Amino acid sequence: MFIMAIFFISLAAYAQLPPEQGEYHYTDEELEMFVEAAIEIMPLQQEAQVKMIEKVEDSGLGLERFNTIMEARSHGMESDATEEELEVIRITMESLEDIQMEYQVKIDEQINEAGITPERFEEIFARYQRDPDIQMRINQIIEEKG
Repeated sequence: MFIMAIFFISLAAYAQLPPEQGEYHYTDEELEMFVEAAIEIMPLQQEAQVKMIEKVEDSGLGLERFNTIMEARSHGMESDATEEELEVIRITMESLEDIQMEYQVKIDEQINEAGITPERFEEIFARYQRDPDIQMRINQIIEEKG
């Protein structure tokens, strides 16, 4: 669970909304490019997630223990982790960050290849998350591609 959250932190960077500056208008073409980019990056996200899970499992802690310790730390709580476990987590987190950065470059390339900038993708993604009209327009495009 925490592993998936780590990868989606990189996507959360795409979800940072710019300050409200009036109404945004997206053309159907822009939204189609957004959908195309989203479809293209899904396999990369899944591949990165698998690599991250493998890295945690290879650390010797196991996914469940890793997630338990990280969950406590993310809530500012103390865990029962030993110094050795904390060192394993530190090293593993560095590896996970490397994987995340590697895949972020690939994701940005796919977004650009779809004809949209990562910044515009970010803006549309953020709007999609909170604007029912944009959700409806994008969902309609997805259905038409279906």
